[in-house]
Amino acid sequence: MPTSRLVRAVVSCLLLAAALLVPTGSASAAASHGPRTLTPRIAERVAAHGGSHTNRRRHKPRRARHHRSSRNLHNQRNQHGVAESGSGSAGSGPSQAPKVDENVAAPKGSHGNGKATPDDDPRPTPGASGTTTTPPPSETPALPTEPPPAETPPTTPPVTPVPTTGCFYAPSRCGYPDPTNTGVPAGTTLTPSGSLVVRQAGTVISGVDVTGMIQIYASNVTIENSRVTQTSTCGATSPCGNYAIGIAPDLTGVKISHVETRTTAGATCEQDIRNTGAAVTIEASYLHACDGNVYAVGPTVMKDSYGIAKIEVSTDHIENVYFNETSFSAIHDTLLNPISQTAVIFGNSGGGTDVTNCTNQLTVQESLLAGGGYSLYPCAHSAQAGSSTLNVIGNHFARCKTAATYDANDGHHPCSGGFDTNGFYPGSGSYGIATDYYTGTGTWRGNVWDDNLGKVCITGAGTGCE
Repeated sequence: MPTSRLVRAVVSCLLLAAALLVPTGSASAAASHGPRTLTPRIAERVAAHGGSHTNRRRHKPRRARHHRSSRNLHNQRNQHGVAESGSGSAGSGPSQAPKVDENVAAPKGSHGNGKATPDDDPRPTPGASGTTTTPPPSETPALPTEPPPAETPPTTPPVTPVPTTGCFYAPSRCGYPDPTNTGVPAGTTLTPSGSLVVRQAGTVISGVDVTGMIQIYASNVTIENSRVTQTSTCGATSPCGNYAIGIAPDLTGVKISHVETRTTAGATCEQDIRNTGAAVTIEASYLHACDGNVYAVGPTVMKDSYGIAKIEVSTDHIENVYFNETSFSAIHDTLLNPISQTAVIFGNSGGGTDVTNCTNQLTVQESLLAGGGYSLYPCAHSAQAGSSTLNVIGNHFARCKTAATYDANDGHHPCSGGFDTNGFYPGSGSYGIATDYYTGTGTWRGNVWDDNLGKVCITGAGTGCE
């Protein structure tokens, strides 16, 4: 065969082969391939990610977010039963405060110790669907220009006493509560009212000028920006349990805010606020109606308030605060008792009947106190500490400055010059700082004399405590 005919034959064969191999269009190509069938493993992955295996959106890796939480110093101490921090704290004998381990992981989903937990990160957990997706190089995130700051454990600033002397004479000069910055806010218009009985939960009473009393029988009641002038009387000799504001037992969420209590001329009363077993918060209030300011047999928090005791019922048991087998917290209050008996804060047990274990939980923080037989009397009528706690931190105790004397008739220790602009008695109380307390039940720290900021321990000494 001639060469030219041989070449033409080869070319023709090649063209015929190409025509047979190349598809004629996309439709025929799809028909020739048929539907795509996934293997069982790939089908499982597609179902887990809710879409096409080949078109599934990939997630770029991100740095985990860290959440920090600040802890309320007061709540932490009550919860963990912080021990004493000095040899003179809450009695004699030091004990070590239990430490919270910042490296212990919080329960899943919790931010309790400020560390990230699995529920903190909104990304899908790698491997949760049975596969791990690796992004292609084009999706690799850029590295940060500088390393992230190291995480530091959350800290709570220490509570320190007001760094100003002489606050007793004019407490508001030091930022403490007094009649000038508590009670009904200036400019509030008050509507006259007779006595009120509140039985509807969630009631808010605001801007009233009550002549008589307020009685609360429902939870979540708020009395605010109001004044109560109580008018009942015990007479001159026998206490009768009357009050300006009364709160029934077994209630929760009762709040008394920016309220002034006072009494009509010639009338006598036992307590400004009488809490017979409810959970109560008192704030920014001016309490000066009765011999005592607060009676509490239910958990009570008093803050940013001013109370002054007096004796107009001659046989009355005088204290600014009386509480019995419950918790009481005084946070940034001014509590003054010029009477040389009982206490500023008196914690009773058994209602006055001797018991074995004290269950009172007392916290006094960033407050100004003066007077009473003792300024603090946390566990009367008990034989041992029981479940009681005592945390006294960052307070001013005021004392008069002339020479201490001794009254042989009643055992008190008045100043030779009597009351002065620094305080009522040379030891804060007429007998001293505190009695009926137990060691190892809490913290005594950062408490000072108001006149010179010198350290004062629970024993009245200036050394042996933090």
